[in-house]
Amino acid sequence: MGKLIYDKPLFLKTIWGAIAIVAMSVYGLIESSKKKEEFKTVSGQIEFIAQKYQDLPVRDFGKYRYIKINSEAKPFEIFTGKESGDFKPEMEKLDQLKPGDEVVLYVNSIAEKQAEIVSRSVEVIEHNNLPYYIAGNGKFKIFIFSLCVGLGLAVWVIIFKYLGKII
Repeated sequence: MGKLIYDKPLFLKTIWGAIAIVAMSVYGLIESSKKKEEFKTVSGQIEFIAQKYQDLPVRDFGKYRYIKINSEAKPFEIFTGKESGDFKPEMEKLDQLKPGDEVVLYVNSIAEKQAEIVSRSVEVIEHNNLPYYIAGNGKFKIFIFSLCVGLGLAVWVIIFKYLGKII
């Protein structure tokens, strides 16, 4: 029949793709399973807390809070959506905070993107050693799903290789 248009057989490309998906998923699971103490801490006084910052949010108005801490250059964007389908926070009492309150934020520095105008990497917010915000486990669920996809793909391609359906 016709010649393969790819350098490597489908089996090798697919199995390497599955391995990459599994590896990234395991890394993501480890990152999303961190304890509060493993995150970078940022502390300071709240300069402002609002539902809007410049032209943000661009969607889902009312599901975000923007908190500016005096020790940081840019504000933090915090997702607070609680509707069905949202990756809702485990706990959220941000509307009880006010400007001037001393807070400690636990930030995932790996997720930090320097080019953005806000930081979206807040995992926990505390005031007077009491939690006022704890991020939900939405990332964990996504990484579990992608791990299952990667493992399923690997099993599928091995079965088809064994049956002689792919090379």
